[in-house]
Amino acid sequence: MFRLACVWIADLPLQILCVRCPEWSGKPVAVIARDAPQAEILYLNPAARRAGVRPGMRYAAALGLAPQLHAGTVSPEDIAGCIALLSRRMRAFTPDVEPDAGEPGVFYLNAGGLTGLFGAETAWSKEVWKATRSEGFTSSIAVGFTRFGTYAAAKTRKGESVFASPEHERKAALAVSLNAFGLLPDTAQELSLLGINTVEDLLRLPVYGLRLRYGEQVFRLYKSACGDLWQPLQADAEKPLHERRMIFDTPERDTQRLCRFLEKMLTALAGEVEKKGELIRSIHWTCTLDTGLPYSSEVTPSNPTGNIQRLMELVHLRIEAEPPPSAVEEIVLSAQSSPAYTVKRDLFDMPEPRNRAAGERALARIRAAFGDDAVVTAHLADEYLPERSFHWNIARSVPVPNPCDVSEEFPYMRRIYAVPQRLPDEYRQSGNRVVGEYRISGDWWSKKTVREYRFILTNEGRLLWVYYDYARADWFIQGEVE
Repeated sequence: MFRLACVWIADLPLQILCVRCPEWSGKPVAVIARDAPQAEILYLNPAARRAGVRPGMRYAAALGLAPQLHAGTVSPEDIAGCIALLSRRMRAFTPDVEPDAGEPGVFYLNAGGLTGLFGAETAWSKEVWKATRSEGFTSSIAVGFTRFGTYAAAKTRKGESVFASPEHERKAALAVSLNAFGLLPDTAQELSLLGINTVEDLLRLPVYGLRLRYGEQVFRLYKSACGDLWQPLQADAEKPLHERRMIFDTPERDTQRLCRFLEKMLTALAGEVEKKGELIRSIHWTCTLDTGLPYSSEVTPSNPTGNIQRLMELVHLRIEAEPPPSAVEEIVLSAQSSPAYTVKRDLFDMPEPRNRAAGERALARIRAAFGDDAVVTAHLADEYLPERSFHWNIARSVPVPNPCDVSEEFPYMRRIYAVPQRLPDEYRQSGNRVVGEYRISGDWWSKKTVREYRFILTNEGRLLWVYYDYARADWFIQGEVE
């Protein structure tokens, strides 16, 4: 049976603005229709709603209620570029992705036949959710059998939902409140006065006269819930890579000349991309060597760009760090592009204490010189052993500092060693102050681990976090407290 999934990213323009300006996290944020004080407010985050701001207000009036309100515009080009980016990310998990043309932020995916690659459908949906989350967007995904059933579930359930049968999906869809579908306020109130609050209540009404009395929106919702508007999945085909090829008369060994050839090819590619109103997102080159060994590499700028000089700087760094092991007979250069979008951040030009764009470019140069895994950030993991309670993820952008408020005393910082170190003998003497006896145990199903943790204040003033490993019958330093 055909399996369909729906991914819903609520208030996509608002999320685009928040991703673009991560320093606004936790503050009132609004998307406005145009760059003017009298512009209408279109989207709000919860912080702005708590301050009393509502959609439809003028920006100037909203500032009277929430002086700390941050506002910005999101153009159709921004939305189109974001949809193209998310569609590309989702194609890593299914070849068929259909963005909903009528509601930006809704995507339909072919979820059938993928259990052999990803395991259960719950695992597949989790990976899709993580992919959107890695781009900075909060989403929900429902896996089921029909467009309306998965759409209704995605809009009303958080995270991932998987329906085991069409009956299960149908039962959940009938119980969905009509408020989830963004009906006009007057229409929603009129239906509510008649006791029509859920999809099941709506389907009890006769279809005749429904459009005339409640409008096109309610009529289409009724027909969708009945299944009368069914249509096959219309996948949006991914744009092919832009590509250039060069064959050398004699194998090329000089890396400087090789870079000049790459620059010539890249200039031609950039002109082709620019004519389509797009920017280069990444470039990849594959070489045929005289030894027959494969050689390929890739660089990604901090943001999609058409700046040849900036791209070639990354190419030079990568080739200097990882030159071809032998002479090159043929080279193929390809570029992945994305729609160009505006980068306006706010209504007013406000000086930033730190240049984030410069930081992004610096990290792109580091990745080009030392590899993508040279720039990482720590992420918490659900593990009980301290050294396994976090892992390193490749950082694609500059993390925004989010320091906590320190009112009186500076908090202690616990530094964890990547590999626990054996406790030196001088710290095992009785002259050091020892605090605590905290025991943890686990892994009973494979190799049981039992540790006894303590803090040792040494005579030199170091505060060590140590443990006794019963399996190895020895003391180790897990880290230090500063």
